Amino acid sequence: MREEFGEKDSVSKEILKNVFEFTNKKAAILVNDVNYWTFGELQENIPEEYYMGSPGVLASGFGTDIIFHYKSDPAVGLSKIETLEEIQELELPDPERDGIMPNVLESIRYYKEQSDLTIGVTDCQGPLTTALQIVGYDKFCLWMYDYPKVIHELMEKVTEALILWVKFQKKLAETPLETESYPLGVRMPDGFGGAWLSDDDAVIIDAANYKEFVVPYNEKFLKAFGGGCIHYCGTATQHIENYCNTEGLTCVNNLNLDNIGEAAKMREALAKKGISYMACDFIPNDQRFEHYYADLLDSMGDQIGVLVVAYVAPAIQLEEGKYEPARRNQLRLARRVYEKLLSELKTRR
Repeated sequence: MREEFGEKDSVSKEILKNVFEFTNKKAAILVNDVNYWTFGELQENIPEEYYMGSPGVLASGFGTDIIFHYKSDPAVGLSKIETLEEIQELELPDPERDGIMPNVLESIRYYKEQSDLTIGVTDCQGPLTTALQIVGYDKFCLWMYDYPKVIHELMEKVTEALILWVKFQKKLAETPLETESYPLGVRMPDGFGGAWLSDDDAVIIDAANYKEFVVPYNEKFLKAFGGGCIHYCGTATQHIENYCNTEGLTCVNNLNLDNIGEAAKMREALAKKGISYMACDFIPNDQRFEHYYADLLDSMGDQIGVLVVAYVAPAIQLEEGKYEPARRNQLRLARRVYEKLLSELKTRR
């Protein structure tokens, strides 16, 4: 495969590099139809006993339960933590022994034997989301105000564990610490960091508490790998200043849920700091499809530092800020969105 697709791969890498270096004239586009999750896949296309990576792998190492659903992605169970003392007693997990971390390592070993393709780390929930999974949303939010020192202790412990966990995976996969980062399946170019984290819960926390309880730990994690990307779904414009001032942040990956105006605000602010922006989402329904990508590109302005990522999922469609059930042919849908994006880009200088 490396020989067959080597030339195309080199061209794609150069296009991505131009986006991250802000030397592109038009937005780059990526149509991703090989997602690592089952969300949005047709049930008949999911094999029996199929297991996908869980968004709570690290939390499971700290003792949080993982719930496995039939032909669907695993989910994180309710927190077992009830007291502050339990937080202080938490020990760093052992990747070879605790939770479902060994499952991930088994998968890495399998793919190392079966393929020479690069292997990325499993779905990487950041310090905030992992902490929330461990102690629960209610207790975390209350204890931020009542017992801030303990929450900082938790965040420090989670961040240390996350760094060790990603380093463990990279070592096993034989990938460099400061390269080979794949936020939601998108390869980041060399020179812009080797890690990424999901920060979806950023959308529900205010700017001041995020600055105190999250930013320092995101920075510590990203800098351990020479920088990297932060992903979130929805709108988090309250954190424009926080993201712009996060050391080590080289890119934001955002599924905007058709809130294009707020996405444009984030992108504009990031561009001024030299941070690239991935404008992402699942493909809209047929009615919205005709205007969605035109509206998106128009909102981005000059498109410098912008990568448009369309995730192809045949069983869901974006509709008015939410995802609705659908049944579409994946290959035809991928071709359709690719041709639409090329057409829209040709009309813009």
